[in-house]
Amino acid sequence: SAAQTITRSLRVTVKFTMYSPLSGTSRGDGIMFAMHTTGQPASALGNGFGGLGAAALTGYGVEFDIYNDVYYCGAPEVNDNHIAIDKLGSCIFGTPTTLFASTSLAVNLDDGQSHTAVITVLDNVWNITLDGRPVSGLTAVRPTFNITGSTYYFGMYGSTGGGWLNAALSRFDVEIDTLGTATTTTTTT
Repeated sequence: SAAQTITRSLRVTVKFTMYSPLSGTSRGDGIMFAMHTTGQPASALGNGFGGLGAAALTGYGVEFDIYNDVYYCGAPEVNDNHIAIDKLGSCIFGTPTTLFASTSLAVNLDDGQSHTAVITVLDNVWNITLDGRPVSGLTAVRPTFNITGSTYYFGMYGSTGGGWLNAALSRFDVEIDTLGTATTTTTTT
C-alpha cells in the first residue's frame, strides 16, 4: 500500500492466532506490527529469528513474542510470552531494540486461540490492549521518540528462528487520523 503520514493519531487492530505445541527453545519467535520509513521500499523485509522479520528496517514496531531471546538490545525480554514496543534497525544481535515491554500477560499468546490487539497512539502517547484488557507496562507510555509528522509503510511480519510456530492473521486494520479526517487501510487474510 502507499505510505501514510501520521499527523496526530494511529490505531491498529490485529486479530491473530499463534500456536506452538513445543516448549522452550523449540518454540518460534512470534509476529510484529511494524511501521517503517519510506527510505526503504514497501516490500522491504528485515532480519529473521529474534528480528521477527522486521528488525533491519527503520522505524518502530510492536512485537507479540513467544520466545525469551538471550540476545537482545534495549530492555531485556522479561519472559517467553510478552508484548513490546520496539525501535527497528538492527542492533549488534540482529534484533530490534526493546523500548518498553509488558511485565505480564493475562493470556498465553500461543494458546491456539484468537486474540485481538489494539495499538493506539494519540499525541505520541501509546496504549496497547489485548482482548479488551490493557497490557501491563504498555498503557499511557510516552516514549522520547515522536511518530507524528513522519511517513511510514505499515505491515505485519513474523519469524520462527530455529523453532516452530503456526501464526495466522484474520484482521489487520490501520487507521490514521489526519486533522479529523480518517484514512483507513484494511487488509484481511
